[in-house]
Amino acid sequence: IFTSAFLEAMAHALPDDQGRVNGREVADYVHLAVGMEQPPEFVVAHSKDVVFAQRRHADTVAVGLRLAPYIGGETVVISDSRNDEVMRTDPVEADVTVHLEPGLYKVAIDGADRSILFKVPSDDEITI
Repeated sequence: IFTSAFLEAMAHALPDDQGRVNGREVADYVHLAVGMEQPPEFVVAHSKDVVFAQRRHADTVAVGLRLAPYIGGETVVISDSRNDEVMRTDPVEADVTVHLEPGLYKVAIDGADRSILFKVPSDDEITI
């Protein structure tokens, strides 16, 4: 599981603000991909961080989200593989379209026990 998550991270981890995919970004991606039931042993020293790749930020992709059930008054929170909040929105209907860079994300309903991991791009609509 770790190896496949590590290889995915090499291809899809979001670069930092200088376009570098370093150990911290790879570790965050792997940790999110593997999940809490099997957390990876992945230690990165910030002072000696390794840069695995250099790339520009990618163009965004439209992603369809469906809230099921839709109750109203819900707040949707999207976090990236670094667990940084990238979007918070209060949708007025069950179907929402957001624009995200390719990578691994978590979408959650704030204050509820509803969340799911998803990868961008994906041909599937994300239902939460």
